Amino acid sequence: MQTVGVGNLVAVARYHRNACYKPDLSGERVQSYAVPPALVITDPACTALLPTRTNYQEISVSAPLAITSAADLPGGSGGAPPASIEKLFDFSADPIPINATDLFIQVVYRGQLGEETDGIAVGNYDAREPTFFAMWNNTDYYFNDANLQWTPQGGSFPARSLEGARVCAGVPSKWVYQYNIGDIQPGLGFPTPVSGPGVVRLGFLLANPSAAIPAQRVSFRAVGINSEPPSPLLRGSSTQGQRRQATKELYDTTGPNALPAPSNCSIALPTSTNYWCFDAIQKRRGLNMGEVAQPLYFGDSLNRAPDVDAPPALAAFIGERTRTGGLNKFDDATLSDCPPAPLRAEELRWIELQEQANERGVKLE
Repeated sequence: MQTVGVGNLVAVARYHRNACYKPDLSGERVQSYAVPPALVITDPACTALLPTRTNYQEISVSAPLAITSAADLPGGSGGAPPASIEKLFDFSADPIPINATDLFIQVVYRGQLGEETDGIAVGNYDAREPTFFAMWNNTDYYFNDANLQWTPQGGSFPARSLEGARVCAGVPSKWVYQYNIGDIQPGLGFPTPVSGPGVVRLGFLLANPSAAIPAQRVSFRAVGINSEPPSPLLRGSSTQGQRRQATKELYDTTGPNALPAPSNCSIALPTSTNYWCFDAIQKRRGLNMGEVAQPLYFGDSLNRAPDVDAPPALAAFIGERTRTGGLNKFDDATLSDCPPAPLRAEELRWIELQEQANERGVKLE
């Protein structure tokens, strides 16, 4: 191991693109509700000019970080390395696109390296591709715990034009995104069959599950906010992240080396050496939502309602009102704890236990 000195560190994202991508996610593979283990998946209708994986690789390069001494890098002195040193790379001048596929992150050091004054060292990490998260105003129905069924809005639970929403992630749960609350943006609107609900979609770049915990999952919370009660229940869910990656850099257009049919690799990687992972997002109430799909609704207690498309399915929406903007709290130097939500103490404790189980890769019964 060689000693480093003065130099620079940059991150280089390497990727292809899904040229079929659209903000309403109509360019993604879509999985509709079906009783497990059935998979009902529809592939996007793209033309030859809009492939779901472009032929040639592109890159995005971060702003450089100055390395001023061996202490700035793990193992930089040539001795036993520490576990890790956290570095934050800024891609704002050259962003990683939301439709990236085959995403790899390279970390490149250039500078003093042992006896060399202009040496180069490179590390490589295979990240998950952008994972789509969606939340929408679903208050035209509420879940009645007493009858264990979805019930049309009314009485104590009228449909509401939600003012905003928050998203938290991780263990312990940290506040990573906020839509509208206190801003001048429109809220999530009244959910009607024709105009549809207000929908917020986000893309998250997630690490691969730990090699020691292959079933590890990332936990998310979503909650709609009103200045006057009631507010929708806090929603909890988790994901391992989406894969949109091929095993080969280049494929022939036809023949045995052509790009194979897409696989849903979130379940398990194919055993063949030639495959194209293109994980599906979830379609709910007639709309393309995300790999994580969070309806925001009213209910009597903890959110264990059945899927909105489980029989008897809730009415499909014809339209939607896509909401953009909001506050990216993940850019904060210190992440804040997830703000309190309208839950009883025992309900919040259940969600916390589930999140801890996701981190350990176990199922909480």
